[in-house]
Amino acid sequence: TYQITCSNATRSASASATVTVNHPQITISASPTRASIGGSSTISWSATDVRAGNSCTVSGPGLSQTSKTGSQAVTISSQSEYTMTCQTQGSPISQSVIVNVAPNYQEF
Repeated sequence: TYQITCSNATRSASASATVTVNHPQITISASPTRASIGGSSTISWSATDVRAGNSCTVSGPGLSQTSKTGSQAVTISSQSEYTMTCQTQGSPISQSVIVNVAPNYQEF
């Protein structure tokens, strides 16, 4: 908040202004973070304080979305990286999550 006060010999006047700084943040997660080949994982994402005119994309194997919030189940065929990127007034911001393949053990 900024405030200014002006005065002369007979009176004074004050005014103030509040400036809010938005700090865009994004989150992306996978559940589970380890899946069997052919199994599925649900990728969830959200963006906060991203201006209405700025776009966000989420991409990775089997996933391509342009929404600021959402989730989608994907089929895992190998280790996979999913990334959310949002445009901001400054530089784009980005965050990723990796879904690993669970080992498949066989008895002899």
